Amino acid sequence: FMGGFHMTSGAIASSVGHDNHNVIVMGTNFEDMATAVNHIIEIGGGQCLVDGGEVIECVEYPICGLLTDLSCEELAARKSALNAACAERGCIISIPFMFLSFICLAALPAYAITDHGFINVMTLQIEDPIKGVVE
Repeated sequence: FMGGFHMTSGAIASSVGHDNHNVIVMGTNFEDMATAVNHIIEIGGGQCLVDGGEVIECVEYPICGLLTDLSCEELAARKSALNAACAERGCIISIPFMFLSFICLAALPAYAITDHGFINVMTLQIEDPIKGVVE
């Protein structure tokens, strides 16, 4: 239930999700979302893009799922490739994983996605993200 990414295909997942660092995923279909989450679990943490059931780009974070052992140059190159692959799928956010990692921060000004559900930050109440169904 996220908007603004404008991805036309695929899914992105990350083990960096402030402040709880659970895996968070956003995508255009359930299959790619499941593949992305499972890949993050398999590699012990990181960020990835999956499209058509295949991992397109990935940056591993083997240290607690939050840190990499790559050099700064290699990390920058891999993150750049990851962001570019998202842009190729219509994403208009230049740093989509930064936005994704903060969507679950319960101190955001309006709403947050947490391990308890969709939270109205102003009232601290869990809300149903589906307000109605249009047929």
